[in-house]
Amino acid sequence: MIDAAVDQYAIETNRSTGNPVGVTDWTNYLKKNSILYNTGKNLLGTSYGPQTVDTIPQVSTSDLAVLSDVAGTGFWSPYGP
Repeated sequence: MIDAAVDQYAIETNRSTGNPVGVTDWTNYLKKNSILYNTGKNLLGTSYGPQTVDTIPQVSTSDLAVLSDVAGTGFWSPYGP
């Protein structure tokens, strides 16, 4: 969802690969009143922070440790630090 929001922001504002995208910029492209839209944080309370155009959003190391028991390394490998 974050990657799609960043992509949509980049398209509409003529941003290119490597350009930074602030939290308020990418959250505006999410479902209104969702936790992620309202806070820029995941369900565990960790902020995703600013993003970069054409860079896959990352899951924090601490959240990866918590979530690793529900999905294997293969699932998380593109998103982990």
